[in-house]
Amino acid sequence: MPKVWFRIALANFFIAAVMGVVLRYAFVEEISWLKFRYFLHGHSHVAMLGWVYLALYALLMGAFLSEEQQRSTFYRNVFLASQVAVIGMLISFPIQGYAPWPIAFSTLHGLASYFFAWRFWRDIRGQSGLPALFVKAALLFMLFSTLALWAMPPIMLLGLQQKAIYYMTVQFYLHFQFNGWFAFAVLALFFQLLESRHILGFGRTGGKVGSGKWKVGSGKWEVGSGKSEIGSGKSEVGSGKSEVGNRKGEIGRGKSEGGSGKRTFAAHSWFISDFRLRIPTSFVGTGLLKVASDLNSLRLARLFFWLLAVSTFFTYALAVAWAEPLPIVFATNSLGVILQLAAMAFFALLVIKSHRELHQQLGGWGFLLIKIAFACFALKVVMQAAVVIPHIATVAYTIRNFVIGFIHLVLLGVVTQFILGYAALNGVLSLRSRLSRLGLGLLLAGFFGSELLLFLQGTLFWGAMGFLPYYYEGLFGVSLLMPAGVGVLLLGQYKPDADG
Repeated sequence: MPKVWFRIALANFFIAAVMGVVLRYAFVEEISWLKFRYFLHGHSHVAMLGWVYLALYALLMGAFLSEEQQRSTFYRNVFLASQVAVIGMLISFPIQGYAPWPIAFSTLHGLASYFFAWRFWRDIRGQSGLPALFVKAALLFMLFSTLALWAMPPIMLLGLQQKAIYYMTVQFYLHFQFNGWFAFAVLALFFQLLESRHILGFGRTGGKVGSGKWKVGSGKWEVGSGKSEIGSGKSEVGSGKSEVGNRKGEIGRGKSEGGSGKRTFAAHSWFISDFRLRIPTSFVGTGLLKVASDLNSLRLARLFFWLLAVSTFFTYALAVAWAEPLPIVFATNSLGVILQLAAMAFFALLVIKSHRELHQQLGGWGFLLIKIAFACFALKVVMQAAVVIPHIATVAYTIRNFVIGFIHLVLLGVVTQFILGYAALNGVLSLRSRLSRLGLGLLLAGFFGSELLLFLQGTLFWGAMGFLPYYYEGLFGVSLLMPAGVGVLLLGQYKPDADG
């Protein structure tokens, strides 16, 4: 996967952030030429399809495809078609809103995403394990969300733009993009990270470990330098411990080689393929404690997957509750929230169990960003749990500050921070120069500052306590930090990877 693809996505992020600042400034001073709603459509499309979609496109290729598959002109052409569509939407949406040209470019992007999903699914069909399970679900959610795109033209032709069906269709697309495609793609990359490092027993049979260096483009980990926990010294997984010598060692009754560049894994393997779990008939490892730890981790992950997947469909009910505030709608959302809370509990156990190993093997800025992402994910789940109470649900979708704050919490807090963290850990994004770290710091300051102001002002509206002094000016000011941060971060990619 060429690094330039990720940098193109990062450039789209910069453009989307600049557009966001213009929208903020419109509340400070009048901008006569600005068609606010049209410009908002352009901002959201560039952010979602130009930044997040293309960044995930690049990272998923690097994580799951071989070098030969990544060199295919098919993926390059689909990426270029997607970027052309993004540029078209960037220009046409602010001018026309939902009109023939913007819809044409949206359609082009949708068709390109179909080609990507089809080819990517075909190329990973032989893969098994949790990462493959999550990424397949992500692709299905992406395809499912695009049903809203095909519903939009007839809605527009029938003049239903101001009707409930229009807003429900928009929410359908946003919900299954954010909570389906984006969330499950991020989790696929996370479990791929666990698998590639053999943390908590996750890992493919015959997987190669050793150098701790991820080759951009190969999706594989190299072996042989003896720098990793497995291959040079001691490895601790769950509660069971194993020692692997510089040449050869025994783990339980299965033999492994470390340092020489090879390690064989005996019958101890788990496969989740085609959404089914196949349980091995024998386990060979470091002992019963390790087997129990691995077994529990895999079961937790499998339960987490299914609970989260099912809850994603039920929680769409909140998005339509404003139009149909019926008891059955709130009950459906409540069921989804309960399932999501249960899923979060299982995921929290996994994260807690893997934190020590992740910290030992990873650390640094990349791991910090991933921790921020999952903290935002937990906050998102808690906030959605609060809307089980009908009164709070009504407040949540009627106070715009809460709506915008929640959308940014997911897009900027969960998805963006994970993408940046994962890219940094795998050498796709450099955070070694002071310029890069300055850019990241500005971005984080802008994100946290804007979220604080949005939710604080929303709370004041809820309590009928009026406006914060200089609220719009303050929101504009902290929002300026985000494009500044992304721009500096992007410039930092072209600086030497050294302090100074």
